Amino acid sequence: MDKTADGIVIACGTDDGYAMQMLIMLQTLVRSQPEKIALTIYMIDGGILPQNKAKIDALLTRRDGVKYHWLAIENNRFHGMMENGWIKHLTQATLLRLLLPELLPDSVKRVLYLDSDVVIQGNLSPFASMDFENNFLIGVPDLNVPLLEYIAAKDPTIPADKETFNAGIIVMNLTRLRETGKIQRVFDRMREQPTWSDQEGLNAVFHGEWKRASFLYNLQSNFMWLESATDSRAKNEVREYGYDRLWKDAVVFHFTTGIKPWGGRWKHPYRLRYEQLMRDSGWFSAPEWAAWKVKRYVQAVQDRMAFAQKK
Repeated sequence: MDKTADGIVIACGTDDGYAMQMLIMLQTLVRSQPEKIALTIYMIDGGILPQNKAKIDALLTRRDGVKYHWLAIENNRFHGMMENGWIKHLTQATLLRLLLPELLPDSVKRVLYLDSDVVIQGNLSPFASMDFENNFLIGVPDLNVPLLEYIAAKDPTIPADKETFNAGIIVMNLTRLRETGKIQRVFDRMREQPTWSDQEGLNAVFHGEWKRASFLYNLQSNFMWLESATDSRAKNEVREYGYDRLWKDAVVFHFTTGIKPWGGRWKHPYRLRYEQLMRDSGWFSAPEWAAWKVKRYVQAVQDRMAFAQKK
């Protein structure tokens, strides 16, 4: 298993908009890993308020076997990327993973990157320690846009019929990325194609050079509305596994769609579980939690009234 002496290396990053979600992700991470597995966590600060960083510090400092580090970045690194209006729902915080080969110490040879909008309920070691087999990345096929067709439309050298991977949960081969400097090509491609997010940039550059892992390590929200998803090999695999087993066996739930379990306007299938995590996270004071619940209720009533008026 390719690890540092301290154990599995995890990386994540966000701005203040998803700081609470990152705290909850980290909380589920440290609770779900076997005690014998030490964790080293690198967190990229994309603009988290000091009081919210303190909440994350409080969580991690009281956990045995966890070492963590905050990493600072230059805000101008992403100039010219993701500036097209149609992807304004994404913030540049999503690009932080592209900096990991240079930000992490040279002694770190691999890292498991985790988005903030995930919940972890199982052992990540089998995924984090997979053999790269000379690939740059290990990932899970994307359920939403399963093929490279839309990327190939911009670049005919890319095979349109090959699978895409979801970039929110990946194991990065830092040794190869540093030796080749190929991550810079992602920056270049995204500046050439301003409508691309990092998902498109990474898939455009590393197609054919990533290793496929089980969907249980990145169970994307689309599985909850599977029949409306685009037909694909990944969709068939998820369907054959069985809906009820997925809820129990998934190691990582990844809330990939615009419908989020913490969003007050949606009755998300994971809503009650996530509310419990929010309440237990230490993020809210008692008055803040009460205010959040009232806001959630008001939004739900407004949605019901709006729906009734449309009928």
